[in-house]
Amino acid sequence: MDKMNNDNVIKQYELLKKMIIYYRDALNDVFGKYELCISKNNTIFIKSESGKKFIYIPGSIDKNCICFSTKDEYSYDGFCFELVENEISVNEIKVDLHKKGANVELVQRLYGKSRYNKGKKTLLDLQSTNYVIKGNYSFENLTDTDFLERTSALTTIFSAHMKYFHQIEGEIRRFVSTIYPSHVYFNGEDISQVYEFVDGIDKISRTYNLYVGNVKKESDDIKIIITGLADKNSFNYKNKNIGNQVQELIGELMDMDVHEQMIEEHIERNLGITRPVVVGLSDANRVEIGITPTQSRKRLDDKIDNIIDDKTSSKVKRFIRKLVSSRNISK
Repeated sequence: MDKMNNDNVIKQYELLKKMIIYYRDALNDVFGKYELCISKNNTIFIKSESGKKFIYIPGSIDKNCICFSTKDEYSYDGFCFELVENEISVNEIKVDLHKKGANVELVQRLYGKSRYNKGKKTLLDLQSTNYVIKGNYSFENLTDTDFLERTSALTTIFSAHMKYFHQIEGEIRRFVSTIYPSHVYFNGEDISQVYEFVDGIDKISRTYNLYVGNVKKESDDIKIIITGLADKNSFNYKNKNIGNQVQELIGELMDMDVHEQMIEEHIERNLGITRPVVVGLSDANRVEIGITPTQSRKRLDDKIDNIIDDKTSSKVKRFIRKLVSSRNISK
């Protein structure tokens, strides 16, 4: 019997190795540089870039999805990856126990082709719904969406989406849906301006990581914030807006994580010290750290005004600006 079980696990492992190729871009985005491993006792798991192990949920591959989870005494984090036509859907549920309850976050991600790279699945849309649950409940209850919606004492919704292009009748070029790199909302309020410095192929992932405070101290985004020219509230926006309410409702985390606090202190200590420098972004453009797209646009307009003769009509000036801006706008 043991040998039969061992053979079945090894077959699952070999099949999984072939299947994860289709989910590669989403797996890299969620876990970083990961490894698919099998332990001596035949447990299949993913080892993330941070070293955390996510156990493969047996049988999930038979339901046309691949699921992994990690759990300890005070937390649970589970992911399900699914192919939806030519796109990848990823559903995450994250549970953190507090002294008087639990904080549960459901994150829905959608990966597909973008204007940046047609050959790569990019995170296009993300929605995070956060539930604050008072009282003690089992992990089974806390991973039940219907239970969460009925019981939540405080529910908040964050979302981030790639901007899109549309054609207006009578116009030669297409128009972009926002002046900012992404559409970003918190509880229905448009907060895109808070994250206007986040651009490039991975901008939706980076916007979300900033929102929840999951960013490395040496990242370019933290360097930009430290210049003082970007909105410092972009880092850990979630905690800054609902952290006090969560603590009042369910108390402190059972397993304290000081990472966010350390980054926050790093930003406050160094705010305004870093001077703007030129860096390369993933979309091959070059920008100054700390110079937002709005400020960059203003600089470009000023340069155009210096180049165009004062006698040139305002209509022609507007047309020239359209030509210049349309060359630099991408999804």
